[in-house]
Amino acid sequence: MNINDNELRLLEKYRSLDTGHQHIVEKFVDKILSQDHEDYEASLSNEELVNYAIELERQSDA
Repeated sequence: MNINDNELRLLEKYRSLDTGHQHIVEKFVDKILSQDHEDYEASLSNEELVNYAIELERQSDA
């Protein structure tokens, strides 16, 4: 599997979270993916989707 620099940074960002927070991010991703495909979030790339979920999780922690 080829990973570009952005994907590698995103993976490192995800891995820097503790297990509980990783689980929350995964739930956000699942929830976003289950939404109507015409929604804005459904048009995001995989990289943008995970980054968006990580940011949502961080905001919910604040």
